[in-house]
Amino acid sequence: MAQIEYDELVQLLQDGKIGFLRFMLESDSAQDYLEWCELHGIDPSEE
Repeated sequence: MAQIEYDELVQLLQDGKIGFLRFMLESDSAQDYLEWCELHGIDPSEE
């Protein structure tokens, strides 16, 4: 599956077509975000 370009992700987020969680999980920072969540003992969420 092709990765969505950052600019397209921003546009989808601004248009309300995706939430912050999907934005993070589709971005280049997804692995860092997941590691941060694990380190802090929280589940990835929209909050």
